Amino acid sequence: MPNSHVTYSSKCYVTVCVGCDDMFQTSRRDQMTCTGACRVRAHRNGSMTRRKAVCAITKAEPVTLGWAMALSRLCPHLEPAMLAGELEFEDIMPDLNRAFVARVYEALRMTETAP
Repeated sequence: MPNSHVTYSSKCYVTVCVGCDDMFQTSRRDQMTCTGACRVRAHRNGSMTRRKAVCAITKAEPVTLGWAMALSRLCPHLEPAMLAGELEFEDIMPDLNRAFVARVYEALRMTETAP
């Protein structure tokens, strides 16, 4: 099986890249882009500035918007509990990681069975 670069640990975060809008895993809590190229793209096209502006208005950390987007894509059933304040991102990150890993392996299986 090819190396899929999927990390599974308690210090792993799933977020959505500001530059390309793809989901990715990172061990850095504050990482908002998946690559250096996306970091440059996000600054040049203004998406980093927009995310920071939204977060300034909502008094949220910029990285939490990426986490919320990942939550919406991977585990929408957990959104009501998050909105009610019953859960925090640190509580659901293991669920996001499991869902992300499952999606990666599903994609891998699809590519292996494609004609």
